[in-house]
Amino acid sequence: MALPAQLKAIQHHLRTAQEHEKRDPVVTYYCRLYAMQTGMKLDSKTPDCRKFLVKLMDQLETMKKELSDNESISEEVVGNAHIDNYVSKVFSYADKEDRAGRFHK
Repeated sequence: MALPAQLKAIQHHLRTAQEHEKRDPVVTYYCRLYAMQTGMKLDSKTPDCRKFLVKLMDQLETMKKELSDNESISEEVVGNAHIDNYVSKVFSYADKEDRAGRFHK
């Protein structure tokens, strides 16, 4: 389903979720959760937006069931620690590349 124009602000979070689907399902889950929460604030009334957000909620529920044995999903504090750790790794990698003068995507 195409992203409604009113929800364009969450596009980056959904793309990041998709990029991490196979690598890190916890990052995927929290990116989608944030996108859904933000999307609800942006526009949950327009039929297209509501339909899109309901589909996203269904996706999150499915992920939550599939990952129910993963503490990073079932325990918010553990999930926050997982995301903090992931962000630190990304920043460290980017910082190392920057200091070495290697500039790339």
